[in-house]
Amino acid sequence: MRTLLFGGTTEGREAAAILKESGADFILSVATEYGREVMKDSGINILCGRLGADEIASLIKKEGIKLVIDATHPYAEKASENIEAACLETSTEYLAITRESERIDGGLVVESAAEAAAAAAELDGKIFIATGSKEAEAFKILPPERLTVRVLPSEENIKKLESMGAVNIIAAKGPFSEAENIKMMSGCGILITKESGKNGGFGEKLSAAKKLGMKVIIIKRPRGKRGISIEEFEKNYDLHIGSRSGER
Repeated sequence: MRTLLFGGTTEGREAAAILKESGADFILSVATEYGREVMKDSGINILCGRLGADEIASLIKKEGIKLVIDATHPYAEKASENIEAACLETSTEYLAITRESERIDGGLVVESAAEAAAAAAELDGKIFIATGSKEAEAFKILPPERLTVRVLPSEENIKKLESMGAVNIIAAKGPFSEAENIKMMSGCGILITKESGKNGGFGEKLSAAKKLGMKVIIIKRPRGKRGISIEEFEKNYDLHIGSRSGER
């Protein structure tokens, strides 16, 4: 059955590899040029760009899609909402691949990047921001000289931060080890991060911050979509596809 896979995440790349190995007929949709760049040598049919619900519905109809797999980032709430809405409109089967949460030990847990920025403004010390570029606007209330911002190495991300006056930018692809985090975070007293799970290197960020004696502000994960892990998908791929195509 023809499948549409959304996701430039680790889970998205792993799901694409599983689908390709199985010989599935599928299209991969990623939101950014960076996502396409990472997959450019995979031999996979890739679409690039953020799509609204109507655009996704049109794509489903045009390409004869029978199954949509949502492997977008845990914090990409709007993307998942659009994907689900399009599937509902077109009566297309929807399967979500989710990222396992990790235990949060210590730190201040907040609901949004704006709350994280406000909390950091009340603290002393330089700030290491490891939330990605999407939330960067929220940190404009903080003096740029206090900030070190780590983002994926794309021209779009760097230009966005430079336009905001960001001084210290680390453009690198994670996840990072504890030792790498310690090296990058050294000199900062505050870490702002998302609860990005194992594949996002969340544990390594926290352990590095602890060793450096940093205060930690954690942006809480949205309630998000319900689904299966990438491990479950890999083990039961044939079952998931078979149940949706009427095969046994």
